Amino acid sequence: QVPRKREDDEQVAMGGQGNGPGFWRVATLVGLGMFLTFLSSGPSHLGTRATRATRPPRTRGLLLRTAAELTSAPRPTPSSSALQIPLFDLDNVDLKGLSRACQEIGFFSVRGHGVDLELARDVANLASVGVFDKEYEEKLKLVVGDMQRSRGYEMSPEHIAYMESVAKRGGLPSSEPSAKLGILNERFCVGPGTCPEKYQGRREQDLFFPENVYPEDCDRELIEKCERLYDQMTAASRRVLRALARCVDAEDAYFCPEAAHQCSNMQVANYPSQVESGDDDADALRPMRVKAHADSGTVTLLIRQASTEQQSKGGLWIQTKDGEWSRVASLPEGYILVNIGNLLTRWTNGKFQSTKHMVTNPETGPGTRRVSIAYFQKPDPDALIRPVGDEEAKIRARDLMRVGILDRLINEEGMTNEEARHEYHRIIKSPYLSERGDGT
Repeated sequence: QVPRKREDDEQVAMGGQGNGPGFWRVATLVGLGMFLTFLSSGPSHLGTRATRATRPPRTRGLLLRTAAELTSAPRPTPSSSALQIPLFDLDNVDLKGLSRACQEIGFFSVRGHGVDLELARDVANLASVGVFDKEYEEKLKLVVGDMQRSRGYEMSPEHIAYMESVAKRGGLPSSEPSAKLGILNERFCVGPGTCPEKYQGRREQDLFFPENVYPEDCDRELIEKCERLYDQMTAASRRVLRALARCVDAEDAYFCPEAAHQCSNMQVANYPSQVESGDDDADALRPMRVKAHADSGTVTLLIRQASTEQQSKGGLWIQTKDGEWSRVASLPEGYILVNIGNLLTRWTNGKFQSTKHMVTNPETGPGTRRVSIAYFQKPDPDALIRPVGDEEAKIRARDLMRVGILDRLINEEGMTNEEARHEYHRIIKSPYLSERGDGT
C-alpha cells in the first residue's frame, strides 16, 4: 500500500527532496509496475530509457484511495436522454447562437476548424500501439512531474488505486494489455515543442513548459504527427477564441494575447475495455472513466471516437443548468466538440459558463475500448486576464491556472496539499457553479 499523509487526488506536489515520502512512493509505483509486467502478455517493445533523461517521478500528493473511499465517493446519476449539442461553422459563425450556447450549455461543436481528422485518427492509432499497448513498467518511464504536468504518461490517482486492487487479485481476463491490468483511463500528453526564451531557466519552465517525452523506440511518425496535430489544434483554438471574442464585442485577440507563448496541452486518452472479474464486490468499486469535473483552461477541443458515441451506456455526459446529467449525442461527421473552461468564465466576467462533465463506464465486455484526443487551451502564464466589462480588474493567467494556483498556495503561502485543494476550488469556481453551491 502506498503510504498517505494529508494529500488529495487533485493536488500538485511542488516540493519534496531526497529520500522522503515521495521517494518511497515512487519506489512503490515502480515495484507495482514490475509486478504488473508479469501479469501482462507479450514481449517488451521499449528500450530502457525515454528520449530524454527523466528523473523518477515524485509522487507526493498522489493519493491512492482505499476501497471504502472509492465506494463513498459521490457518483452522479445520469438520465437516459441524449443532449443535442449546438452546431456552428467557424467560416460563417452565428454569433448570437454561439453566445447563447456558451451561456446556457457551455458546450458547442464546430466545423471549419482546419483540423485534419484523418491525421487525428492516425495519432490515436499510433499512440495506442506505440504507448498504451506497452507494458506498464515501460509506460512509467514516460512519467513527467508526478503525473501532474500534462506531459508524457499519466493516470488519475483513483485509477491507480483500482489497478492496484486488480493486481492483488491476479489481473483480469482480457486480450488488451491495459484492460488486463485493470487500467480504466490512461493518457499520453504533449505540449509546445519549446519553452519561450523569457521562461527558460525559471520555475515556469518546469511548471508550464516541461519537455515532451516519447518512448525511445517509438515510430518517428508518432512524433511528427503529434506535432502536426498539436499545431492544427492550436490554430483551431485561436479561431474559436476569436469567434468568442466577437460574441462579447471585444477585439479578436482579446482571449489569446501573446499567442506565441501559450502553454496549451494535447492528450490522447485511452479507455480500455472493461471486463468483469467474477467478483461482484470488487467490480462495484470500479471508478468512472473520468469523474465529474470542470476544465480549468479557456476552451477544450475534443475529437471523439464516433464508434463509441452510439453506446446507450458509457461515454460523455454533461450537467445542465437544472443539475441533471445528460448524455452528449453523437456529432455529425467533421465536427469537433468544444467546451468552456473556468478561466474563460472568469475572463468573460461570468457570462460564458464552465460546465461539469464526466465520462461514464460502458457495458462490461470486449470491444468497448475508446480513444479520444483533447486539446486544452491555456494562454501565456503571464498574460493579463481582464474580465469583460471590468477591465480594471486584472490578474495573471497563471493565477487562474490549476498548476499555478497550487504552486503559489503550497510554496508561497505554506498550505498543505489538502488546504491548497480546497482554496483552489474556492478561488476558481465560476458563478454558474456557485449558484448551485457546487465548486468541486
